[in-house]
Amino acid sequence: MTDLGAVDNRNGSAVPLRAPVLNGAAEDQAGAAYSLRESADLDALIAEAAKLDADYLFDAADEMMRGAIAMFPQNVSIAVQYTKMALRRGDWHGALDRAEAMRERFADEAEGYSDGLEALRELCRVDDANALLKRAVERFGDEPWLLRNAALLAETRDDASGAEECWEKLRARFPDRADSWTQKAGFYRRCGRLEAADDLLRAALVRFPSDPSVYIASGQVAGELRDWQEADRRLEAAFAQFPNNAHIALNHALVPIGTPVWKNKNFDVALARLEALQRKFPDFGPAHEARIRLNRIRGKLDDAAKLAEDLLDQAPHHAGIGLEYARVLDRQNQRDKAIAWLSGLVRQFPNAVEVYAELAAALSRAGRWDEAEAICEKAIARFRFRRGPLVEYANIAMRREAWSEALKRWREALRLLPAEAEIRKGVATSRLALAAEIEANGGDHSLIETPQSEDRGSISDLLMKFENLGAPVWGCEFGFVQRKFGAEPISLLRWAGVNTHRLIEALETRFEGVGSPKQTILHLPVDSQMDYHTRDTRYWIELHTFVYRGDMPEEKLLAQCCPRIRYLRRKLIEDLESGSKIFIFRPGVPIPDAEQLDHLHRAMRSYGDNTLLYVLCDDPDHRPGTVEIVKPGLMVGYLSRLSWSPQTGVGTPDFSCWVRLCAEAYRLHGSADRDHSESAMEWASN
Repeated sequence: MTDLGAVDNRNGSAVPLRAPVLNGAAEDQAGAAYSLRESADLDALIAEAAKLDADYLFDAADEMMRGAIAMFPQNVSIAVQYTKMALRRGDWHGALDRAEAMRERFADEAEGYSDGLEALRELCRVDDANALLKRAVERFGDEPWLLRNAALLAETRDDASGAEECWEKLRARFPDRADSWTQKAGFYRRCGRLEAADDLLRAALVRFPSDPSVYIASGQVAGELRDWQEADRRLEAAFAQFPNNAHIALNHALVPIGTPVWKNKNFDVALARLEALQRKFPDFGPAHEARIRLNRIRGKLDDAAKLAEDLLDQAPHHAGIGLEYARVLDRQNQRDKAIAWLSGLVRQFPNAVEVYAELAAALSRAGRWDEAEAICEKAIARFRFRRGPLVEYANIAMRREAWSEALKRWREALRLLPAEAEIRKGVATSRLALAAEIEANGGDHSLIETPQSEDRGSISDLLMKFENLGAPVWGCEFGFVQRKFGAEPISLLRWAGVNTHRLIEALETRFEGVGSPKQTILHLPVDSQMDYHTRDTRYWIELHTFVYRGDMPEEKLLAQCCPRIRYLRRKLIEDLESGSKIFIFRPGVPIPDAEQLDHLHRAMRSYGDNTLLYVLCDDPDHRPGTVEIVKPGLMVGYLSRLSWSPQTGVGTPDFSCWVRLCAEAYRLHGSADRDHSESAMEWASN
């Protein structure tokens, strides 16, 4: 096989790379900058700095740009490019400082405001962003870029009605721009309002029949609505109209495996489409990667390896293909070969951020901890603000069972990238592991407390007042709603599947034996993309572990899980006895009868003055978001839809409706503290 290229991680596309810049070359290139400065060739200077930045030689690039600013202090384009460099890196703190300096020197330059707003949004500094937005509106008026920033900021502060108003203003002012329609549809999708997104995109298809982005978004929404036939029809029509658009062809090819229901995935059709796509677009890297990945996922490892080897001979300049090959080798238990392959990629292509993270993960899974950490530390020093090395660095500490160090690393990653849901999940998981260790061995409980800096605001606070009791199938729906808004409680049944009658039995017996090794087994669902689950053999409670195949030996994982589950069992019983939370249960299909619901309610009330919120789908007599008090301690709430069905599997929760439901339940619960409820009702008012 020939040498590989690397992935440009700014846009995810596979591209050929320049010859690698070695460590000693930084000084040579920085020295060349001085001759450029002397010639005052500004364009060449900026281009050279951009090249250094693209090679992740940040210090040399910054030095060159600072020199350019000193030479040309009145040139606004240099200040703009200097700030954009920090934004592209994900250096939100640096970008914020540079944008502020730009505003001081060029008060009428809009980029100083828009770049500052982007950095503040990514840092979740909502109050500061609001103040800057107000200043920008006073200076620039009702400009389109301000409407877009206002909409995104409203989303960041969980103000759905304000965001919708801004997106609609943008669409109304620019009705002939397709992106004003797709951006509003994107907002609806992020809120879980898929029907509204679909209606808007249907209208956009009529208005913009020649815009491929509208077709792609429309097909994706149909898939999110779990109407796979309609998604296939829309994307097939789009490909017929745009036969030279490889991205539409790729979306169409992957529809047959889009369903979360494993038995309904049609790998053969998807692979046949991908093969045809490759013939038509032989240089389109994502299609090559997808073919290898699908064969790996379905367990056809020899086919995946042969395909990867052939493609590496034909298309050597795509690191994505090389990464997929390494993942196949790992699944084949050829871990040493995978590590050697990835090590070669790192040496040859120092720009490929994902390769560093993949190599560190492979070394970590092989128990070569020190080597793995050295790779991560090298990558973090080089790339600084990229998610992959930061996440893997924390994961290594998790695999080493160094829970305090893992929590420290996750929190440092959260400081740099506070909007990343995966990092918030890591913080929560390491908190749980450390809490279980402190429970067993003693220690400082302040280590697991949530700092105020990790708080996301009133909706997060509201959702923390609820505790999930699971559901028969996909009982983690409410857990994902909490994560959407930055609420990360540690609770036993947040990610649980459990039948109604088994939950009643568990409540009546105080979850006896839950978390004991003799009552806990580990299994891997048939879908190899899923994580390991634990299952309680008495109550049949199934819990996610968020640990995936190959991450660690099964016996070690089970030994870790049991004490955590015991800790969570004790904590749930304490919460039930305190009566301080509203407990949510979402039944399955068929819906339990009134007698079983009453039985569940009595079992909960046996612990104390508890309130159960029983969640059903809306009906002609109950609008979505409606909550009714049935009797003391029992409320029934109605959602617009459940995000799971036997036919189509898991879909996107209706986040807006969930927030409205919780806000109304909290209001009816009679709490004296109304702030959280009122703020949430405002967010979900649409």
